[in-house]
Amino acid sequence: MLQKEFSSIVQYKFFRNKITKLIVALLVGAVIIFLISLTFKPTITNSKKDPDNTATKQRFVVTQAYLSGMTSKVTKRDNEIYYYLIPRLNLQVVDDIDTQINKFEVINITLSNYPKGAKYKVVKPHHVNTLENNVDPYFNTSMQADDFDFEKVVSVTDKIEYEVVDGASTPYRDDFARKGDSIEFLVIVYQIGNYDEESIIKSDGKIDSSKYLQYAKIEQESITGEISFIVLVTFENGEQTFKKFNFAIEGEEMVNKSYLNFDPKIDGSKF
Repeated sequence: MLQKEFSSIVQYKFFRNKITKLIVALLVGAVIIFLISLTFKPTITNSKKDPDNTATKQRFVVTQAYLSGMTSKVTKRDNEIYYYLIPRLNLQVVDDIDTQINKFEVINITLSNYPKGAKYKVVKPHHVNTLENNVDPYFNTSMQADDFDFEKVVSVTDKIEYEVVDGASTPYRDDFARKGDSIEFLVIVYQIGNYDEESIIKSDGKIDSSKYLQYAKIEQESITGEISFIVLVTFENGEQTFKKFNFAIEGEEMVNKSYLNFDPKIDGSKF
């Protein structure tokens, strides 16, 4: 009888030790996964895979490519700092094009770096005529209003598709003319920090808009990176071509000047 009880106690302790070790292992694994998740920074993208290039000839010339950026604040939210980036392209169709454009898309939009804890959104152009008085709030200074609500901005989750229209140009931001046109879209990075206006005025005598990022103690390294994206064009004959663009984000320029102008020096390249 005593031998059976002793054996049962031994078995109970054995299984209890195994369960304890299993629980400890699961807890350690959960902690490791949590720590890894803290170091992972998501990017703006729909797919990392490049599309297939089936075009039999080059049909586009990049006549101009550049990236601009600007830093500002939201006054009524304790001077919350944000910045926005606008990649722009001017594309010309070659004179001897042998098939018309059927679809024009921007895909695989990726932001490689941004300040820790910040949020971002990719914004496609609205159907706004740039030659008239219609105001697109995301591409004009009205975005710098005292209480601009970024949470209401609709973010692109997959791709930006431009409406292909006849003609040599179009005044609408979300259209692309068959003979060549300009395109742009917007990346907003917000909730990156705040600054104490009262203390800065006491120490400096005024607020310098070129120092917004410095006031919020944003390091250059947290902004330095690049925006990359792919222009994908499908033609009426079924062929498609693409070109990947990489625009550098100079954190030093943004922090020291509160604006950015980057020229990738690819004018004249074809695809």
